[in-house]
Amino acid sequence: MVSRKPKSGRDVEICSVCKTVIRSTRIFCEVCGPPQLPPEEVPGGINFGQTFIRVFMLVAVFSGLVIFKTQPDTFSSVDALVTKIKSELPILQEEIPPADEPDFKLVHKVNVAQANVRTEASANSPVLEVLHKGQVVKMIRKVNAWSQIQLGKKKGWIATRLLDSTVE
Repeated sequence: MVSRKPKSGRDVEICSVCKTVIRSTRIFCEVCGPPQLPPEEVPGGINFGQTFIRVFMLVAVFSGLVIFKTQPDTFSSVDALVTKIKSELPILQEEIPPADEPDFKLVHKVNVAQANVRTEASANSPVLEVLHKGQVVKMIRKVNAWSQIQLGKKKGWIATRLLDSTVE
């Protein structure tokens, strides 16, 4: 329908198909009638092979979820193995060089209320000691998100995000 204003000043609707005037009391053109909807296509469905593949994928996903939920130790040991491999790669290690200037010193302090120092660079390894906020530590090296520190005669690992570094 197209709208236009004749000399009377009122809007008049015109049928876009047959170009006749549509009376104001009508919704559709009296000549053309209401618009026809396109014919609805009925899908042909899916064949046996497609059905089999979809059911197989659903069973595989469900089985994977069941295995994941019932055996969490398997996946945590994989995470520990990945962390161990990453820590042993020489490319990912960042050695902390000694300070060249005797006037300046790089100081590392614990920035949380309590921080666990662990035997290995993993959140699953045993805790060696608990450090408190503001405690100064000597950093030996950084590996990924972990820092190896010196605690008296012992060495341990702490998450790097738990340390603040300042130059004094």
